[in-house]
Order: sequence, then C-alpha cells, then structure tokens
Amino acid sequence: MCKSVDIKVTEMSGCILLLQAWAFTRMPIISPVAPLQSPYPYARRWCIKKLDYQNNPRHHLQGYRFRIDHMLQDQFIWRSYLGLAPQRHEDSLIWSSTTYIICFHIVEMHQTDRVKLQFGHLQGIPEEARCLAEHHKMTTIKARQKAYTTLYSDEQNCWLHRELFTLDGDQLQTEEKPSNEYMQWYHSLPHRYASYGQFLTDPRQNQHAPTQASGSQ
Repeated sequence: MCKSVDIKVTEMSGCILLLQAWAFTRMPIISPVAPLQSPYPYARRWCIKKLDYQNNPRHHLQGYRFRIDHMLQDQFIWRSYLGLAPQRHEDSLIWSSTTYIICFHIVEMHQTDRVKLQFGHLQGIPEEARCLAEHHKMTTIKARQKAYTTLYSDEQNCWLHRELFTLDGDQLQTEEKPSNEYMQWYHSLPHRYASYGQFLTDPRQNQHAPTQASGSQ
C-alpha cells in the first residue's frame, strides 16, 4: 500500500477485493448500493450485476477523491461489524496488535494505535507514524543476498511476540466518533486532501468580480 500511493505507480498487487470491501463498508458515500440479499462471502456483494451507482462515483478517480475529501466525521463507519461476535475472542485481540506484517522481503506496519476506534478503543492524538522508508528500498534481488532468518530479525521477533503489542483497555460496546481534541489535531496536519485544489473550493463562496468595460480609462 505504501508504494501504491506513489503517483507514478499504476498497478498494485494483493487482495484488491478485500480493500474494496473495507472501503465500501466503512465509507458508504463512495459505495454503490447492493441488493439487500447479498451473496456469500460478504465481499461479493459488490461484484454482482445491477449495482446502483446513481448517487456514487463509478470508475472515476477524481469522483472518489472528491467524496472522501468532503466526507464528514460522522460519515465514516469505524465498527461496521459491531454485534458480530468472533468465534474465538482471544484471536480477535491479536487483530489490534501494533506490529510488523512481513511477506518475504515486503514489510508493512499494522499501525493500529492510529486507528483505535476501529478496534473499539478511544482514540487520542497518536504518536508519530513509524517510517519504513528503508524497508521499502528492499527488492527481491537484494533479499536473495541475505539469509531469510537474518533478514528483518527484529521485525520478525516483534511479530512472533505480537500478543504483547495489542491495544490496552476494555473494548467499548458502541461505536464512538473522533473527539474534538483529535479533530483539532487532524485539521492541523498539512496534507489532508487527495483532490487537486480546484476541486476543494465551494463555488457558492466565489463572488463575481465586475469586469472593466473595454476601452474605458
């Protein structure tokens, strides 16, 4: 995902269907309307015919960006699966672990401490995000030059002890929204929008400026 947000990147790998289901479930403002009787598994509900795109963008990048940039804080669903009890509660605790996710030479950070609301915990102002710039320089060729057991040994050790890095505190029984303190911090960030500047202005705020008549002094 980190490499895929580069403007020069035109492709991405992985389970795109899972990413789509995550986005459409939590951001209904960009999701097409699916039939009430959805097929199994859950993610297939947006892979069937006759979806309703009347009030949502479809295959339009700027349309998706526009909707997300203008989304209100109560339009994001943090706990879309609230009420669905996991089969094993102890396994669900591991989901909140702030740890490294490793797939061969690819390393990403499961930064759960920055999205605590998604896991049923109150969200304070998060610490600085961990930078994995050096990890992203690793390629398949470079990885072959090292033994896999020694490649990212610290990160692998963190993953093996992931139960030590789960979020603290009891889970909330209801979905909470970001606090005023958090939103003030969020609005202080310099880069918050995906759209170009001309798509962020409200045309109702544009005032007509009278033009000077041709030939007038």
